[in-house]
Amino acid sequence: MIPVMIVEDEFLVRLGLKSLIDWNAYGFQIVADASDGQSALRLYQQYKPYLILTDIRMEPMDGLALMEEIRRQDPDVKFIIISAYSDFAYAQKAISFGVELYLSKSTLKNEELVQVLPRIRAAYEATHEKITGKDTRDIPEFETAFPDASDLSGIEKQLRNIQLSGNSLAVIACRFPKKDASHHTAALLQTVFQNQMDAMGTPCKLYRKQQFLLCVCGTSRQDALVPLLSGIHTTLLNYTSRHCYFGVSAVFQDLRHLFHGVSEACLACNELIIHPQNYIHLFTPSCIQIDFGEANLDIEMEKLMTSVFSSHWEESLDILKQIMGSCKNYRSLEKAVFTVLFSFIEYDNSSMLSSLLERHLRTDELRETIDSLLEWIYALPFHTMTTDNSSKYIDTVVGYIKAHPEENLSIQFLADLVHLSPNYLGKIFYQKTGSLLNSYITNYRINKACDLLLHTDYPVNTVGAMVGIGNPHYFSRVFRDTVGMSPSKYRAGDGNKRKEGEER
Repeated sequence: MIPVMIVEDEFLVRLGLKSLIDWNAYGFQIVADASDGQSALRLYQQYKPYLILTDIRMEPMDGLALMEEIRRQDPDVKFIIISAYSDFAYAQKAISFGVELYLSKSTLKNEELVQVLPRIRAAYEATHEKITGKDTRDIPEFETAFPDASDLSGIEKQLRNIQLSGNSLAVIACRFPKKDASHHTAALLQTVFQNQMDAMGTPCKLYRKQQFLLCVCGTSRQDALVPLLSGIHTTLLNYTSRHCYFGVSAVFQDLRHLFHGVSEACLACNELIIHPQNYIHLFTPSCIQIDFGEANLDIEMEKLMTSVFSSHWEESLDILKQIMGSCKNYRSLEKAVFTVLFSFIEYDNSSMLSSLLERHLRTDELRETIDSLLEWIYALPFHTMTTDNSSKYIDTVVGYIKAHPEENLSIQFLADLVHLSPNYLGKIFYQKTGSLLNSYITNYRINKACDLLLHTDYPVNTVGAMVGIGNPHYFSRVFRDTVGMSPSKYRAGDGNKRKEGEER
């Protein structure tokens, strides 16, 4: 599928462009959409779309500036302009950037868009098909090709079939970061790898094993593979803007060491999670050690538990940074995360330790691992078991709601305010107040609106905006559902009558 991005500041127009045609039927896939040029530029770095549909007049970065910057990075990217403005100067400048089509929003027809897609697809296939044309399903699973480590004759036969029998061998393991892994990136990795090995004349065979692409290849020295892997990395970086990690096993001749070589390569590949700038790692005995540097894990865990039970969120964050940042390899990172989870698992009655470990190690980013651990810890119910700080949290949240009813009071925002998870905040708020947090916010806003309607001359729409409900129709509906009458009727006098009746 050819990746597409839509850049348009009007939500309904963005939605319309997505549904205007069946993109998949023409071999295109919308991978991102943005409301301004700056956001689009960030998404471009992440998704690398080949076709971009963009408006021109947007703030803070307009479509022309976006095109100019992306063209500087990749002159092959295709653009279609969809604008409400027919200003010739805009069109002339857009044409100078080589846009494929300039369409007017007022007269836009899907036929016009469909007509240009085959030409864009042909251009994409001419430059990209040689890179992304293969399918990862063509690569056999390592366990399928070598089902029995003790079957030396079977291993010998497999290696003879791929012209690797009798050679000194090494295993290369490589992968993209976990959150970037996809069928598209896997196919790209496979094709680039095979092309580079063929160009170097290096005998090899590719296999799949979990998130890794494995390459069993003939070589007499580990370090002889470094220039080859550097070239593969550079090619992949040009196409994806993402680093790829490589691990190389020790060189071996004994066929019994093939499975050891696979393990060594995968271990070496994972070393790079801690230091991603070193994207090629050769297996050494240090790869199997658990190394925390100068940090003492037991002492740091005592500090962490003390800070958590005292509800010192910032201190807990600093200690977790110290623990995770001291890990020198992936095995030490696994041990650190396991130890943190094991220390608090007794307070989690709904999760298995193995599933928690997998969840918190789903990314290669240390900061994301730290944040997910801290969120999990502070959502646990030991707060009410050790010290009751919930009243302090509720007072802070209620005080903020009353002082800022006009703001976007999402549960996520309020939870971040008191350093709790949204689920935990909702739980203790209900326990302390007997009201759901969203219901409390709505009721407070409507009560505030009632006061403004009775004691000010502000228009009804303005009153709604002042209490954080900017949509006039939605404000009227929520007010009617809560109070039993429309805002206008309440202001006209029925509100005072009701209030007097309630006071009596």
